[in-house]
Amino acid sequence: MPFIWDGSIQTDDPRALHFLDRAAAAGVGSGLALYFINDAYAVMVSLNRPERMLTSRRRRMIEARMGDALHFASVFHWLFMRRVIMRGLQPLHQGAPLSPRELECLHFAAHGMTSHDIAIKLGIAERTANFHFSNLISKLGVLNRHEAIAMAVARGLVRVASMGDAKRSSYFAKAAARDLSPSRSSRHKPLARG
Repeated sequence: MPFIWDGSIQTDDPRALHFLDRAAAAGVGSGLALYFINDAYAVMVSLNRPERMLTSRRRRMIEARMGDALHFASVFHWLFMRRVIMRGLQPLHQGAPLSPRELECLHFAAHGMTSHDIAIKLGIAERTANFHFSNLISKLGVLNRHEAIAMAVARGLVRVASMGDAKRSSYFAKAAARDLSPSRSSRHKPLARG
């Protein structure tokens, strides 16, 4: 079914609310979601608006144009499937060399750091670290961060230090100090046996 949505979506999930806030900051505040489902896949085509809340007048306008929206979405879907997916075209930048910053992010991830940790280490925003991972995943033609790390290690793009080296790094020393701080260690006392 087509689904008209805006900021009035009822959810108690803080992750969903965070997602909606981030989407609105990027100009996606409301919209119309159209779904295409067959035996092989399910696809959503979304037509978006910057407003977070739709007025009843705007909602009626969208409903009145639903047929046009469905037609547009089906033609767009057909063209995209025929011209890109069915021909097996790779993303334009797949196979491109990784940038020095992407290699840095990959190196730190291979040593157990999260995007948040990497952002602090490099003095960048967490979303910038995630942007670098999105690019390098696409360039390497892999599905996720773990596959990217495995491929980078296999190709010699990243050298993974032994645990002894990793434990001596300043990052892990600081992380261990945080974990052993009095405020944290009091919460994780072993249970008394009796």
